[in-house]
Amino acid sequence: SRKMDNPRYGTVPNKDLPVVALKDGAGTARVLAGNALGVRGSFETVQDVQMIDFHLEKGSTYDFTINRGLDTAMLYVYERCLKSVNGKNDIPTGSVIVFDASSDEDRGFNIQTKDYNAGVMLFAGKKLKEQIAWHGPIVMNTQEQIRSTMQELRSGEFPPKRVDWDYKRISAFPKK
Repeated sequence: SRKMDNPRYGTVPNKDLPVVALKDGAGTARVLAGNALGVRGSFETVQDVQMIDFHLEKGSTYDFTINRGLDTAMLYVYERCLKSVNGKNDIPTGSVIVFDASSDEDRGFNIQTKDYNAGVMLFAGKKLKEQIAWHGPIVMNTQEQIRSTMQELRSGEFPPKRVDWDYKRISAFPKK
């Protein structure tokens, strides 16, 4: 939908990401993007999303409700494993759980940890319902857009806007 907009580059140091203590001592949540838990994440996005890094304490239970307007969500268990997610037991490390968040009944999830801490990432957004064409790292809507972008890439014209700092090094990040 807005694939030809100028790119947005950004590297946000951990210290600049809002961290929220979860209720009942369940752990903390680092809000990367979108509005959640009374704060707004530092990452800028074109579409409304929620990206949250949950650090859950051992033996905890936590309930979360995804924002209205977002209809798809994915949980990625990246550290340790979980006792359960929405009643499904024994979720191993590396698991990806995708669920429909389009209705109020399906918008939330319940996580329970085992006898150790766990890390879980939430990615939530709204389906764009657009045609998809891709080639390598380039994703567009049509093969013609892919061909045009590949030509721009080969000629050095893509991306159309570049930053004047090394976005791969946090120390080079511009001071505000």
